[in-house]
Amino acid sequence: MKYLPSLFLFLLLVSCKSVEPNRTERKVERRNEKKANKGILDKDVADILVALADSRITGIKRSKLAVKKAANPAFREIGKNTADGDEQMLKSLKKIAKERKITLPNRMGSENEESYETLESAFGKDFDKKYFRTEKKRIKADRKLLKKAASSGDPLLAQLADTWRPVFDTRLKTLKDAK
Repeated sequence: MKYLPSLFLFLLLVSCKSVEPNRTERKVERRNEKKANKGILDKDVADILVALADSRITGIKRSKLAVKKAANPAFREIGKNTADGDEQMLKSLKKIAKERKITLPNRMGSENEESYETLESAFGKDFDKKYFRTEKKRIKADRKLLKKAASSGDPLLAQLADTWRPVFDTRLKTLKDAK
């Protein structure tokens, strides 16, 4: 009984594991922070673009994995369509970022790397279940980011949101229907 508080503290610390930013994340953050401090860019716009780019990079990798590994043929098809769409959107994001002088990541963030590794190690129906869960979560997060983009006051981001929001609504429905 005397070890119970120590055990509780240990379990609390283990469960609060935080993911440290990788080198790319730190570099992108530093560069955008410097530009924001000089008044070159809008930090809120940069944060939205960086998050959307990270999600696109992640989506492309996960979706290509789904094309190879999904047991459910519908998930393989969703993976192909998602990878293609995310590549298109990433091109649009890069164009906006260039115009707004915002640095974007060129690889996925550490949190997404971790979930990708978990997905990569899964097979069959276990893969499908994990792919469904991670993709559903990512789509919902993207929809929130697009909502922020629409209300950011930046006309290019508003246009991007108007273009892509229906795509993500359809993606979510297609994903749920495939389950």
